[in-house]
Amino acid sequence: MKTLVVISHPRKNSLTLAVSNEIIRGLKEQNHEVEILDLYEKNFDPLVFPVDEPDYSDESKVYSDVVEYEMNRIRNVDNIVFVFPIWWHNIPAILKGYIDRVFNYGFAYGSNKLPVDKIRWIGLAGESRSSFKNVGSI
Repeated sequence: MKTLVVISHPRKNSLTLAVSNEIIRGLKEQNHEVEILDLYEKNFDPLVFPVDEPDYSDESKVYSDVVEYEMNRIRNVDNIVFVFPIWWHNIPAILKGYIDRVFNYGFAYGSNKLPVDKIRWIGLAGESRSSFKNVGSI
């Protein structure tokens, strides 16, 4: 199996990176082929410009080179693991932008569905359970 691990944290000494490294180690121990995408290290631009906006009249639209590259990366894996901190009770903006740009019409939805077997979401939070209940997150 081939797994893409998508990491979303700007600091190299973060809990997110430490957990990511353990996930990668565990996947390799189970003989997974692992590809790593660190969105901050890659300096991924989360902004959606017209070239990457969905065209609901054209499922075969060609997107920007960056988005097409990421779509092809996903086509070549079986699973995706997203590892990210929970900031303001949500995913980081860079990860939201990755999803907005890459999980596009004709690729992840429409007549085509995201071409992976499983997706795992590993969100790391530093708040108490009661804190999350107070804002309705759980």
